[in-house]
Amino acid sequence: MLTSMGARSRSSSVLVIEEHPFQRRTLSRRLNEVGVPRVLESPGGTDALKIVRANAGSIALILGSVDLPERDGLELLRVIAAEAPQTALAVVSALDREPLLAIESKAAEYGLHLIGTLEKPVSDDALRAVLVRALAGESSVCRPRVRSRVC
Repeated sequence: MLTSMGARSRSSSVLVIEEHPFQRRTLSRRLNEVGVPRVLESPGGTDALKIVRANAGSIALILGSVDLPERDGLELLRVIAAEAPQTALAVVSALDREPLLAIESKAAEYGLHLIGTLEKPVSDDALRAVLVRALAGESSVCRPRVRSRVC
């Protein structure tokens, strides 16, 4: 799927930030299956920041939960906005609609390149859509009337 997206897809990584090992590994495996050549994994915010810093410029997309140990998810978003503002971000969460809208608002306030909010479990279509948006360099989250808010 991603090979048609050009050189950027072949040299880019996706960082999955998820506290639960099974969910993190499952999402990583699915990303590999749709053609992401390099998937980085983090169980929490502190480790995620180390990975972002060590891979500056090569992460095309961060798929991150906001319910994390060690570091508040909103605080993590604020630091990512300061250190990697051009990196596409999609929030993955089991939260209800209202908290997700608040997260979208905060991400916009921080100047993040938020391209979607995905509700768990993430569908294959939503995963592909967010990857295409990240690799195409699209910005700003949209709010279609479906479960996962990705254009």
